[in-house]
Amino acid sequence: TAEAIVSLTLHSLDGRTVRQMLRSEAMSVGPHRLTIDASRLPGGVYVLRTEAGMQTVTHQVVKISQ
Repeated sequence: TAEAIVSLTLHSLDGRTVRQMLRSEAMSVGPHRLTIDASRLPGGVYVLRTEAGMQTVTHQVVKISQ
């Protein structure tokens, strides 16, 4: 089974690291699911950065305040 080293980090729009969910963890290749507890984060726009092997993907995430 193929594996990749994966890091998953949540950043504020000014580039600060808000939360490091995964840090250089070996994971099997394929889909995975991760639940993020954002209850203590203020509402706003964040950048979710995924690094796996030689690939980096970013997504904007919006947290709506209650």
